[in-house]
Amino acid sequence: MMLDAPAFKPVLTPESALGIVAKSLTEQGFPKFDVTDIKLVYTPYYVFSFDVIAQEGQSPSGKTAINAYNGDLNDFVPVLFERPLKTTKQAEDSAEIESTAISASEAKDAASSKLAAQVGLKKDTIAVTAVRKIYVPAFRIWIDVAGDTHKFEIDALLGVPTGLEALPQKPHTAQDDLRAVLDKMKTPKGWGELFSGLFSSGGGPQRFLLLGVVVLILLILVLSRQGILGGGTVSCTVADDFLGPKPFLGLGKQPLAPEFGANNTLFVQGTCNFVNSGQKATNMIANVYAKAGVRIVALQSVSAIGVPPGTTPVEKPFELRWQPDGEEVEFSFERVV
Repeated sequence: MMLDAPAFKPVLTPESALGIVAKSLTEQGFPKFDVTDIKLVYTPYYVFSFDVIAQEGQSPSGKTAINAYNGDLNDFVPVLFERPLKTTKQAEDSAEIESTAISASEAKDAASSKLAAQVGLKKDTIAVTAVRKIYVPAFRIWIDVAGDTHKFEIDALLGVPTGLEALPQKPHTAQDDLRAVLDKMKTPKGWGELFSGLFSSGGGPQRFLLLGVVVLILLILVLSRQGILGGGTVSCTVADDFLGPKPFLGLGKQPLAPEFGANNTLFVQGTCNFVNSGQKATNMIANVYAKAGVRIVALQSVSAIGVPPGTTPVEKPFELRWQPDGEEVEFSFERVV
């Protein structure tokens, strides 16, 4: 479908967006959920510059955007123009296009009114210039979790989630105690604190609870090594054809050697191996990343459905593709589910 203004071209896939939500839900203590629907939506915005006309001193200025569908201000959209993102007037097939409730002729007036109300100034003290319309794609995901249906939104460009704050507070459980003790077991200082709590005379009932937690964790670790417990492992690697020379004496990471692809993009390919050490078939998801420092330049969610128990890995290929901007890119991965 042709749009009446440019739109940012989506970077994330539906699987990547779902992987981001799945990871966030799991981290917040909601590992079980059902996906009801997922939809790509284009929202129209007017991006504009503004100046506050001050009677004395300097006149503050800045840039923001107004949602042309519901009239809300948005400071995130201008940031997208600082990224090497592509634009197009062709929307993705089956995507939903939100209507433009604020016309181009009304944009300046609506922007100055909304901004003035937000900062507590009169409308005539706000000068709006350089107004341009842009469509921003995002994935809207409806998920049944915590006894209700919740809507989450993942922007299809940088993968920033919204809506997670609406989840109810997860009640404190024994699993939280396990996680806290595991964190302490990562350092010698933490072990010292654990044993100090175990053998102190003033611990009361909490001392026996802590002892139970430590014993349970040690039991889980032993059983996991025997393959009786645990959800398995995931290992993702980039193919040798996309790797540079090995570091001297094996010190440091082997650099990526991406190849040029269509539309002047860089890409690497590789494989994720999923091994299920549990007792029954399970679903496993991993996210693979190409990162420039802490910034994610490419992300793909790799899923293996119905991985059978055993030691034979289920192999799933991946491809990461991004726009080159001169920064050095590294590969990383993490298991989501």
